[in-house]
Amino acid sequence: MRGWILGLVVFVSACLAVAGCALVDDGGSGDSDDAVRLGTPPGNGLPCDVEEVLQRNCGTCHGAPPIYGAPMPLVTWEQMQAPSVFNPSQKVFQAVSRRIHSTTRPMPPSGVMSAADLAIVDGWIAAGMPRNDVACVAPDAGADAGGDAGLGCTPDQTLVPPTKWTAAADVDDEYVCYGIDVPNDQKRHAIAITPIVDNPTILHHMDLFQAPESYGPEPRACSPFANGAWRMMYAWAPGGRDMVLPAAAGFPLEGTTHYVVQIHYANPSHAPDQKDGSGFGVCTTTELRANDADVMAFGSEHFTVPPRSNYALTCNSDSPSATGDIHIFGMMPHLHDYGTSMTTTLARASGEVEPLAETTHWDINNQPWFAVDATVKPGDKVRTRCTWQNDTDRPISFGDSALEEMCYAFTMYYPRVTAPGWKWSTPAETAACAGPPPPDGDGTH
Repeated sequence: MRGWILGLVVFVSACLAVAGCALVDDGGSGDSDDAVRLGTPPGNGLPCDVEEVLQRNCGTCHGAPPIYGAPMPLVTWEQMQAPSVFNPSQKVFQAVSRRIHSTTRPMPPSGVMSAADLAIVDGWIAAGMPRNDVACVAPDAGADAGGDAGLGCTPDQTLVPPTKWTAAADVDDEYVCYGIDVPNDQKRHAIAITPIVDNPTILHHMDLFQAPESYGPEPRACSPFANGAWRMMYAWAPGGRDMVLPAAAGFPLEGTTHYVVQIHYANPSHAPDQKDGSGFGVCTTTELRANDADVMAFGSEHFTVPPRSNYALTCNSDSPSATGDIHIFGMMPHLHDYGTSMTTTLARASGEVEPLAETTHWDINNQPWFAVDATVKPGDKVRTRCTWQNDTDRPISFGDSALEEMCYAFTMYYPRVTAPGWKWSTPAETAACAGPPPPDGDGTH
């Protein structure tokens, strides 16, 4: 995904991963503190504490009916005892138990359940999963006040396809793209973006890009790896909130904006006749804000992961501005299929180190955006550590394709750097990096 990538922080209470609500192979679930609280009727069979944990951690996707590509509901005792959709030799409760304890592909996708929630589910399973046929009191929907605060504006650009996409009923996953061209008669700032969800049954997640040329309005199959020339503006997944930029900045829109919407559809139950016309609404203004926002990438473009190895690379990038402060308000780690983790910190000139963003269980289908509030000052360094597991017999180097790898920490910031020769990838291109010494003994990359 090498290109101008403008990003959104998908604001969730615990940095919700970009999507993945399906229990695949051995089970799992989506997560959001904003999950729908279903309030099940008498006879659902679940103890009230178990019901509450499942609703809070899994209810966004695994409700009744399941949505966002989840293959089954997790609402009743009978549903927990049913055969797993992907592994009928297992029951659903076994799949759930395995995934909530997984150290490599945990569910919920944003990370491990709290110790208290794990103890409730584990204790219920260990006790033989006793039934409870007394109705539980549904949590007060107003008690969880962590909901979206709203856009604070009305979208003036509506980005949806002219015709809906019909999902294939014989495949689990599809990636589909379409384009929308919007002329701007004068410079504008994009100040907020919101998802427009048409069919939540199959919608897994979706991304919004700017492209250098028109893509075409009709939805068509596309690669999960975005065109290298596209600039990401927003990424949304179930539980994600609207993107509202800081009051001091807006993403600049000039001339004709060529938008591209990329959507991941998940249909593991192979439901027929599923159509979707999801997209985005964008708020723009001609009342320009004080700063143009932009995105740059920390990390590295210069590395090779040896065959049959677990490999780590640590990179230091100088502050992008030698004369002024840079304000960071969002960050997105990005690796490919062999990546396992990424950590980004801010190393102050004083020696103090501050955390910025971390993903410890990387999954290409669950890419998290992190809300960040940090100021990089002249003399500071941004430090990025990427890790990979290469289980092939070939070395893997940097590149755009699925057979290659990346180590990018895409970073939303303002004011936009305009120095001569500057481009979005300059921090990653010029970083000083070191990893385990390769066979020739040179540990610098």
